[in-house]
Amino acid sequence: MPLRPTSYTLALTCALTLLAACSSPAAAAPEAQPVWVGEQPDLDACGGLGQISGNGPQAVHAGPGNQHAVIARLQPGTPAWLCDSAGDGQWIGIVHADDPDQDCGVSVAVPTHQPYRGPCRSGWVRATAVQLLAG
Repeated sequence: MPLRPTSYTLALTCALTLLAACSSPAAAAPEAQPVWVGEQPDLDACGGLGQISGNGPQAVHAGPGNQHAVIARLQPGTPAWLCDSAGDGQWIGIVHADDPDQDCGVSVAVPTHQPYRGPCRSGWVRATAVQLLAG
């Protein structure tokens, strides 16, 4: 049975709508936000040492907020330097090493406030996912 002009138009409109929906790019994650260290010439680059807490792996994000990409998952007990905060203290910028013996370069003074660019990894965790050990 041939399609009538109104049925054809409706079918074409539906097909084009589906095609547009499928080809639209997904919403991009916000740009990564670096963890900042330093500023006080007589203090360590990061003000505290902590460890990841909780009952399971905790997500490390590329910026302060769940809208940022998850870049790592850390097990409870993993040590982390506490270097930055955002969101009224709800997010903590951390520096952590894959090797617990690695020196991340944050236990010494850094005279200028700058993004962390050391040998270790950095990112953001919820403040509730960190237990303060020193600092």
